[in-house]
Amino acid sequence: MKKIAVFAIIVIMTALAGAVIYSSVANAANAVIINPSNPSDNDGLVCYVAGSADIFDVFWYQNGQEAQVDYGVSQSTITAAQTNAGDEWKCDVYSPFGNKVGEAIVNIAAAGSTPQPANGTVIITPASPFDNETLSCSIQGFTGDADFTWLQNGNEFKTDYGVNQTTIAASQTSQGDIWKCSAYTPFGNKIGDASVTITVENTSVASGTVIITPSHPYTNDTLTGSVLGITESLDLYWYKNNQEFKIDYGATTTINPSDTTKHDVWTLKAYTPFGSFVNQASVEILNTAPVMGTVSSPVSLNEGQSLDVSFSATDLDNDALIYNIYRNGQLVALTNSSSWVTAVGDAGTYTYIFNASDGEASVTATRTVIVNPIGTPPPTAPVCGNSVIETGETCDDGNTASGDSCSSTCQIEPTPPTPVIPPTPSKKITIYNLEFSAVSMPEGNYLKIRNTAHKIDNAKIRIYATELNSVESLSLNVDKNEVKLYPLNFDLKNNDIYLLKINVISDNFDGSDYLLMET
Repeated sequence: MKKIAVFAIIVIMTALAGAVIYSSVANAANAVIINPSNPSDNDGLVCYVAGSADIFDVFWYQNGQEAQVDYGVSQSTITAAQTNAGDEWKCDVYSPFGNKVGEAIVNIAAAGSTPQPANGTVIITPASPFDNETLSCSIQGFTGDADFTWLQNGNEFKTDYGVNQTTIAASQTSQGDIWKCSAYTPFGNKIGDASVTITVENTSVASGTVIITPSHPYTNDTLTGSVLGITESLDLYWYKNNQEFKIDYGATTTINPSDTTKHDVWTLKAYTPFGSFVNQASVEILNTAPVMGTVSSPVSLNEGQSLDVSFSATDLDNDALIYNIYRNGQLVALTNSSSWVTAVGDAGTYTYIFNASDGEASVTATRTVIVNPIGTPPPTAPVCGNSVIETGETCDDGNTASGDSCSSTCQIEPTPPTPVIPPTPSKKITIYNLEFSAVSMPEGNYLKIRNTAHKIDNAKIRIYATELNSVESLSLNVDKNEVKLYPLNFDLKNNDIYLLKINVISDNFDGSDYLLMET
């Protein structure tokens, strides 16, 4: 019985030893690395087996003489203090059972003699890869070969030496992988690195249209985002001036007025819960013009009296307002009040213009004041609506209603300009390689944009509805041959024809054309 047990133990130990020897032999195919590969005398040396986490016996030789032995380690080091310029260091690696894995040799250069790396930027293309795309790593702005190391989810995957680019096959990637590529000069100086995350193949949901309301918001408006054509819950990402602001999960999402500032560009991007991109939309917060408040001025006074006028204005954007007061076309005050003590000889009619501006838009009011000669009683105030044009009135149509060319204060109302109609509007136009057409559907009217050439980023599109004297704008990022559908929020009637002026502005282009739309 004892002989059988001893024999069994010997058999088991022999099998285990064979398995370890087999692992050691397999490791012999891996490369022994000394890093850095071109060291100076102020660099430490590290010797290891690329792609292996096993333990080894490491023998160091300095100029042919054994200098250090480390047993049962995954890597071994030599400090910079142990090296001298001109040394030759050799690293021999063996398995714990004596099978040689390989060796590596480096020569020590004097500090300062190692060439410095050129400036360069490490890039991985594509920058947003899917799990069916090959990854390529290269260096922009760097000439010559380099050493590239790939890490997959933090673990070293492979190293390519002396090449100008390196690749990872699509079959080696999986959804959710984080791949990092680091580049070094042949002398071990790091140039830089880059990282990407693998996503699943992007399938756009054609029926989903992202809508932000109102389409022309001001700072007191709440932004509401939704997706037309999709009823299930989505991942909704808000971006403020291209910076991620917040994420909501559901069918709708909002931005409070307190979070907005005029000229902010807000973008809403929608994704399915599985990460598939649906669509996006953008709006710009518009400037709100100042609002005229109370205007205080006398109707008439006598020579020698003080002519005091003042006015107030408010601004919804809380902008600092600029005030101006003009008398008969001459600037008399840079504030919101003016005082003038009249004298003999100042009798006459004076027109005051009150103006408040926020630097982009302004509001004005006009008042007329009569200065009477001394001894002349002031005239009675004009009566608007009595069909008699009196002092201070430019019209009097017998009523005090506005909108009939004569306002409620008996002032002539301006006639709106007649829109300019181009001679030959078309239902499909092309501006700067962008093909535009209008689409009318039961749920709304849309502008269809197709990019016929290269990728376009940050193009500004403005749409003018000439008959409605209204405008919408959007920011466009579109790939080659990509088609995008944007909702039109104009008040368009069914079974009618409208003329849209399309203006495209990019870094090196500014052009426009007219598009005919049938609803």
